[in-house]
Amino acid sequence: MVSKRLAHRLSNDTSAYALCAADKHRLAELVSNVSETNIQSRAPTTRGKDNWGWQWWVRACADMDTPPIRSTDTLFEDREALLGSHAVLFAARNMRPGRKGRARADPHSAWEAYTKARLLLAEWGCALPNLARVRRTLRGLLRCFIAEFGDDVLCPNRKQPFSRAHEKAMLALLEGRAIPGWSPQSHDMLIGATAFSRCTAARKGELCADNAHPFTRAHLAWFIAGVILAPIPENIKRANRLRITPTASKADPFNINWGGIHMWFDIVPGEHFSVALAMQRLELSSPCPPELRSSYPIVFDPEAPHSGTPKPVSAAWLARRFNILMVTALGPEVAAVRSWHSWRVTLACALRAAVDSNHPDGRDLTLVKVFGRWRSDSAVQLYGRLSPAAYAGHVSASLRADAANVTEPGAMYPG
Repeated sequence: MVSKRLAHRLSNDTSAYALCAADKHRLAELVSNVSETNIQSRAPTTRGKDNWGWQWWVRACADMDTPPIRSTDTLFEDREALLGSHAVLFAARNMRPGRKGRARADPHSAWEAYTKARLLLAEWGCALPNLARVRRTLRGLLRCFIAEFGDDVLCPNRKQPFSRAHEKAMLALLEGRAIPGWSPQSHDMLIGATAFSRCTAARKGELCADNAHPFTRAHLAWFIAGVILAPIPENIKRANRLRITPTASKADPFNINWGGIHMWFDIVPGEHFSVALAMQRLELSSPCPPELRSSYPIVFDPEAPHSGTPKPVSAAWLARRFNILMVTALGPEVAAVRSWHSWRVTLACALRAAVDSNHPDGRDLTLVKVFGRWRSDSAVQLYGRLSPAAYAGHVSASLRADAANVTEPGAMYPG
């Protein structure tokens, strides 16, 4: 619809700068191709968030009995700034609170919905009011919110790390097949998924269908004595080192910064939460033909029927299963301040807590950025100098450490 409107407007351009003035069909094709390509510029997860904001915008416009696609006229600035302020107020009144015990949602959520809608309106060629005029409404909402709920109501609710005791409790529950209603295969899949993120700092989206390119078996390579092995069960069974290649992520959407730099993990019998052992176990229990490795996901629902290649799980599936695991193993209060993202926090804190003769104060923050794949020039330079043995050694040290031993604010991960 939007591309048709743009093509129609451009086709009526009578200036000397008109595009394809003698070929309206070619102009329409050009507009369509550019529009379709521009849509792909946003990651699937980002597009979902934009669409969420757009739905709030549509509802706010319907509440004012006015079209959601905007035009311009002499009343443009005053009218559109007023509509923008109404959209923020409308969402703030009608959104469900994100935290229990609150009567209304954080005004920042309403503001985010409006700014997401603005992105789409801008892409569709709609003129937008000065953002500063609408932002005044947000400031007013925030002041009222603080007056109602207290000075600390807007403090960030950062996810907490797992202690070693937490890790052991969850692992014991999974290895004991003790979660009611779960099959043995589901228990094993969660062992693999949690160990994967504990050691690689993989975000939930990097393992799920919500990401355009989630981790697959092709991201795993097996070695013995420094020699890469063909990915068949008999070779995987005798391997002594695992290499994992990063996939595209929220922080590196085109995999330019980290895609060519590998993560290394030694197979150490009995090692706590070892991703190498977990992936070896997964590869042997669910063998994957070599020709299917590029499409065979690391995490899939073992109870879902499939022929050939299973589908990666959704982020909602993984979050739901993981919450059941946390509540069952740790209790609802501990689970309430933790999520899948806590694995990234845990790895960062465990590296800081991993004290030895070479690292009397734990691993420094530059090294932590390396293992979390946070972008910084110093982290990339250091990553390039880490040998496979050194990388694997740091991860093993983090698995021996207790993330709960790090309490100073500066030890927390960058984001």
